[in-house]
Amino acid sequence: MPGLPPYKVTVSYPPGGHPPGYGFDLYRPQSGMMSGGLGVRALGFVVRTSPLLGRPVRVSVRVGGVEMAGSVLDVPRPDVLAAPRFAGHVPEGDLHCGFDLLLPSFLSRREAPIDLVAVLATAETAELREFKLASVHFTPEMSEAPRDPIGVLTVNSIGRSGSSLFCRLLNAHPSFCVPTFGGQFGEVFILGHYARAIAVLSAEASPRELNKPLNEPDYMSLPLGFMLMDDPRGGRDMQLAQELMAIGFDAGRQMLLNASEIVAAHMRRTKPTATVWVEKTWNSKTVNIASQLLRRWHDVILVREPRDFWRSQHLYLKKLNIRDDDIHHHLSGTFGKLYHLANTIADMGDRALIIRYEDLIAEPAREIGRVLRRMELPSAEECGVDFGALAGERDLLRERQATGDARSDEDVLFDDYMASRSRDERISMERVYERLGYAQGASIATGPSARS
Repeated sequence: MPGLPPYKVTVSYPPGGHPPGYGFDLYRPQSGMMSGGLGVRALGFVVRTSPLLGRPVRVSVRVGGVEMAGSVLDVPRPDVLAAPRFAGHVPEGDLHCGFDLLLPSFLSRREAPIDLVAVLATAETAELREFKLASVHFTPEMSEAPRDPIGVLTVNSIGRSGSSLFCRLLNAHPSFCVPTFGGQFGEVFILGHYARAIAVLSAEASPRELNKPLNEPDYMSLPLGFMLMDDPRGGRDMQLAQELMAIGFDAGRQMLLNASEIVAAHMRRTKPTATVWVEKTWNSKTVNIASQLLRRWHDVILVREPRDFWRSQHLYLKKLNIRDDDIHHHLSGTFGKLYHLANTIADMGDRALIIRYEDLIAEPAREIGRVLRRMELPSAEECGVDFGALAGERDLLRERQATGDARSDEDVLFDDYMASRSRDERISMERVYERLGYAQGASIATGPSARS
């Protein structure tokens, strides 16, 4: 398995500097070379020198103007208040002005660096609401790499978005091997779990993070494995952290290689013509890591119009005779996962192929054809596969719509759920789905509940 390419890291600052009345420093990263890693840690602070200015409250991480992540300015920095250039100027309440976040290398694209932007709290006298702090660009030093033992296609989706149909169609093609553990297509995430182990074991903060109480699922905030750039100020503690990350990263990469070879052997026994292993997930952070380690790793993201997704989930759970309270709880949580997945599409850039459920149902041959062309595999015509004839999946929601009974309890529940969200949350959802080609004015309620 090829190692990670070394990266040239370039840090640049706006020509005019930061606006008057604000102080900023970025301790890490600095421009230089990074090897054997997936990203770097960003450390710094943003501070104001007058209470009349808008107070910096967070740092936004953006690529091409789209926010990828962010960090609240909540790290105590008493050293800033004591520094001669700020003494007597920084409000006492602005002690927590530091930030500490990770910048994954895969977010940086050839045409767009990672921008760090300071976001300010609203103040009556402050016209400025945000300003750019710095830009970080990762440029890989690519070299000829050995061939991976296996090709991998990861299907990112939430239930009721067409993933089972999609996997069933893929399995009809001789190049794909879709496992059927548990009687369903693609319901495994083997190689992805080894990528998760790499992330946990090789992150700089892992010795500390693993000793903290868990307050959210690990798939929502997996640390990204990376190696620190050389920093002579780090001393022996930094050397210890680097050495621990190195053994975790190297051991994890070897485990992933061994697992991929075992899966490749299983694939050859199960389907000798197959060259690509298919797995399902909705863990976008893990697949980002794995795609940096296996060159023949590809990603597909399946999305669905949000109101139809809610309706289909509701109908499916009713069919299973689940209690109404449990259904409502499940729907709220699952819709949040769907939105999270849709919102991380920008993270993956052009590495991921986006397929809408509606397009897969209407034109299955066309959508599978997009996958085949992306992966440079033989076309359906060359293999004699009729994807259109294979896609006769029964859709209960569409049957109800055909009978004129499309709006029911699930619509009321959806409207109530959206009405319970803040205005900013609804606007954010609308923008995410508009980028995916959905007309959100007819789907996401921005007004009062349907019951009011």
